[in-house]
Amino acid sequence: MLFRGLPLAFGLLAAAPALACGFHNYAPPPSLVDRLQTSDRIILARTAPDDPFRYAARTALLGPVEGFESDQLVDSVTRRKLAGDPVAQVLFARDAINGSWQKLAFVDPQMGQLVDTVMDRLDDWHGPAGAPDRFAFFADQLGSTDPAIHKIALRELDQADYGVLRSLVIDIPPAQLMRSLDILQEVNLKPIRLLLLGLVGDGAARDRLEAGTRQSADISGRLLGAYATALIELDGPSAVRLITREIMGDPSLTDASREMLAEALALHSLSGDPDTRAAILSELDAALAWDPTLAPSLVRQFSMRRDWTLAPALDRLTRTGETGALSAADRLAVAAYLSGSSTAPASAGN
Repeated sequence: MLFRGLPLAFGLLAAAPALACGFHNYAPPPSLVDRLQTSDRIILARTAPDDPFRYAARTALLGPVEGFESDQLVDSVTRRKLAGDPVAQVLFARDAINGSWQKLAFVDPQMGQLVDTVMDRLDDWHGPAGAPDRFAFFADQLGSTDPAIHKIALRELDQADYGVLRSLVIDIPPAQLMRSLDILQEVNLKPIRLLLLGLVGDGAARDRLEAGTRQSADISGRLLGAYATALIELDGPSAVRLITREIMGDPSLTDASREMLAEALALHSLSGDPDTRAAILSELDAALAWDPTLAPSLVRQFSMRRDWTLAPALDRLTRTGETGALSAADRLAVAAYLSGSSTAPASAGN
């Protein structure tokens, strides 16, 4: 990366968006609400009267019912389900940008109630202002006996900012979450299940999360961020000390693993409870003193979230010349962070 002076370097750091439950190496796929909010037509369809392999529109939820054309054939499973339920339909939405139709859900009466509620609240759920109500609604659906609704709820919560996720009432047994972590066909739901496990977990969950954190750190596994974030949530300062002293202190740790652990610490520095935030600040202050090469990843992750609490520790490193081991670009990033901390409002960070 080329830098043309400190203002640009700081701009690059400050402009980076804070991620939600997605981590820097994992972006959650669009949820049902995401797809509906970016659609210009929403249709409920069944098999065509003259062709059991073709969908035909029955009900319009957004836009006209006429002109619906999907190139997706009615598969054998859906045909049987529609044949056995005369009121069931299939939900389709047309992408407002590319005009493609996407099949989103099989809508039986129970799913129909959820779709009706979503459509009623769809406009209110746009943007940050609607996030608390949107995610609280789907947190309530985690206990649904319908597996399809349960999965939809998980995908929705995967979009939530971590601070919002922590504020929700999550009522799901830890043992159920732990069992579901091993479902190979649902590996894309594992990150959000790990984060939820951190919120509701017990002693067995803590052991599972620590083992997952250690193993993922050794191989730079893509789930390391979720494992570490959940472990810190469940075990607080003890987990912070384990991660900073034992795992981040391992000289064989890869840069990718270091980045994911820095991200987990940054998330909790911003959203965690007071004791955990205090432990993060204290432990990272000590960690930076014995290993200044931690600075670049920490600067990236903390500045991305406008968290300037590392400024005193980084300022000491700069003044004592300990940043000399860093590359020129990394030293400039540290300077940009310190510049940002000096100009940020007093309420920024923790």
